[in-house]
Amino acid sequence: MSEDTPNELDCYEKQYNRYQGTLSLTDSAKNLSDKIIEQCLQRDFNNNANIPTDYVDVRNLKKVDIEREIIDVNAENWNPDHNDTIIPDALYSFIKDRMSELPSEEQQQSNALARQYTAGNYDSKNVVEAIIERTPSLNGFTIEDAKNIAQAELSGQRPTETLQKFSECDQNMIKAVAYTMLHVNKDTLTEPEFENEDFSEHARSYMHYTTEESAAYESWENAHRENIINDLSTNPEIISDIKRIKAASNVTNLDEVEEQFTIRQRIADAAITAFAKSYGLSDILTPDDITTVHASGKKIMSDKAGGYMTDKMPGILNDETIILRYNPLFEHMESNEHTIKTYDTDQEEIQRFLAMTFEEVQHGIDQVHTDKLILGTLPADAPLHMHATLTTLNSLTRFGGGQNDYESYANQYFEKTAKIIADGLSTAITNNIAEQENGQMTAQVTQETTPSPIPKF
Repeated sequence: MSEDTPNELDCYEKQYNRYQGTLSLTDSAKNLSDKIIEQCLQRDFNNNANIPTDYVDVRNLKKVDIEREIIDVNAENWNPDHNDTIIPDALYSFIKDRMSELPSEEQQQSNALARQYTAGNYDSKNVVEAIIERTPSLNGFTIEDAKNIAQAELSGQRPTETLQKFSECDQNMIKAVAYTMLHVNKDTLTEPEFENEDFSEHARSYMHYTTEESAAYESWENAHRENIINDLSTNPEIISDIKRIKAASNVTNLDEVEEQFTIRQRIADAAITAFAKSYGLSDILTPDDITTVHASGKKIMSDKAGGYMTDKMPGILNDETIILRYNPLFEHMESNEHTIKTYDTDQEEIQRFLAMTFEEVQHGIDQVHTDKLILGTLPADAPLHMHATLTTLNSLTRFGGGQNDYESYANQYFEKTAKIIADGLSTAITNNIAEQENGQMTAQVTQETTPSPIPKF
């Protein structure tokens, strides 16, 4: 820091010294220092760097929640009342001959569900009904069948008769659907034995025991991951950005904070572009759907999230919003063993950031596939049909208690599978970078480059 640095910015430097044992601060002084650091950085980012921030004006303390604004703006992408590209159905017959393109049938179905959702006429119950309709081996499954299964199991019996009615379906899948149906209909159940049951927990437990992912799905998924690895590993600009990522302990001034922020956004844009291209979803997921924000330590601590994908409801396309948070100071101030953690080396930070980014983008990919499942545009014989079904069921019974029970949160189906994919991708790409640096790969990597092995599910 220079001699003419404002006093409030000096706290940035002191924050580092504090953990080196060279500056003794009382608890109240530490809290004040943290507050000044946050406010100063947020104001500096907002006014000078033109970067979206969780902004606090230190003069009048008016707070703007940038994350909320981003999510609300992105919601306009799928809400027919706001989307300029959506043409009311009544006008189609009048103008269709004058238009070069109309929304696809799939998009029109999505728009119809969006209208129902905003009007309050479409909810989780409709989603479960759609899952049953889209799964031939479950056609005809009713709430009474779900009750029979739960009543038998709660009394220690086997629901043999109900399971035999749907013998072509995996038995654990049947139970996952049954308990999900009971969970979303909990407000209408009158049976006394159901009063204190956590049907969402029952449903999630059976998702772990359904038939293992098919060989066709594993082959399909691995092919897409190889495409992503190749796209990112052969992009010299992105590889350069990845190699420039620094651990928090190596970020020493505001210019470097801004640089690290920009690097992360470019990598995030490249990641969602590569994923969407590989899965054939470039018309749905774009860099506009992923945003890096400088979040306050208070906000990060409030929900223990370094990144997240938020969405509205299965069956509605274009509603995915991915937020990646960045605050190197917070990683010095606090450490959370599950989500936000201080890393000592740049290599560890590279692995962490790539894994976090890939996981959140994978959640977006999964969400689009659940939309297609509900809309009926995902063929019943598609290799990922079971994966999309389980992901949809999990989205309705999700366990959100990551702060208090991280193991249960991380091991639920859609978290576990996304983390496996993200870890495999980040490991493969960092290995490719290391091999290039060690001279074990040619300077000009071709499309025939063999990616590093990808861990299986």
